[in-house]
Amino acid sequence: MSLPTTYIFICLAENQVATFVDVQVLEEGGVRRRALSLLREHANCAMVEIRRGDEVWEVVGRDGVRAIAVSSNSGSHDAGLVEAAFGAGHHDDPGANER
Repeated sequence: MSLPTTYIFICLAENQVATFVDVQVLEEGGVRRRALSLLREHANCAMVEIRRGDEVWEVVGRDGVRAIAVSSNSGSHDAGLVEAAFGAGHHDDPGANER
C-alpha cells in the first residue's frame, strides 16, 4: 500500500490551455481514477496532466472516455456521465465487425 501523496490534476483543452486545476492527496491507486473522473466531468478537457511535485507523472487522454448529456429529468448528476471504452476491434463504421 502506498502512502498518500499530493497530485495536481490539470485539465487541458485541445489547444493545451488549462481549463481546470484540481489538487488531491491520494494513494497511487486512486490517481488514474481521479483523472478519468475529471475527463467525464469536463467535456472541454482533452487530457489530464497529472503532476507530482514539479514533474509530470502521467498524462491521461480522452481515449475511450466520453461525457454524454442526458435529459434533465434524471435526478442524479452522475447519471449522464458514461465511460465508453472501445475495444481493439472498434471501427467508425458500426457494421464493420459484421462483415
